[in-house]
Amino acid sequence: MTNLGQIFTMLDYDYSTFTLPHFTDHVAGFVRKEILLIPYELEKTLSGIWVREQTAHYIFYNDQLHSILQSHTILHEIAHIVLGHTPKPLDHYLNEDILREYNLTQPIGKARANPQDNKLDDEEQEAEEFVFLIQNQLMQLNRSSELFGDNQIPTGLRQFTQILE
Repeated sequence: MTNLGQIFTMLDYDYSTFTLPHFTDHVAGFVRKEILLIPYELEKTLSGIWVREQTAHYIFYNDQLHSILQSHTILHEIAHIVLGHTPKPLDHYLNEDILREYNLTQPIGKARANPQDNKLDDEEQEAEEFVFLIQNQLMQLNRSSELFGDNQIPTGLRQFTQILE
């Protein structure tokens, strides 16, 4: 496991300027490798997949899910990259179309499936903690619309965010 707080601080990101593309570009500079965000119609049980290749990191996210879940998934997969998590073979998660289109021969990375299936995985939990740190920064700066859209904070989250105000 990594020291989450240290890495979060080392990112040295100004969350007052946060947009998902801007943050992704910043992280790409931090890890010195391009990060490609690719909307894709994944299986219903998959939210996203991070694929580590020699030349770039690919983040495929399920374009059939709500935009809030898409943003969360992208940040979760970015966390795996930043935190240096151990990639695993992904052959069974990627269909032939993706493999051929992106020239992926022996893909390794992480797949974000049903969160209940990943409860005991330390790296999955650490990635969620990383996303929470980002969300906390954005809430404090009143920039939650960058994650949740212009309709403010979803009603179910208001009780948790009131303590940040």
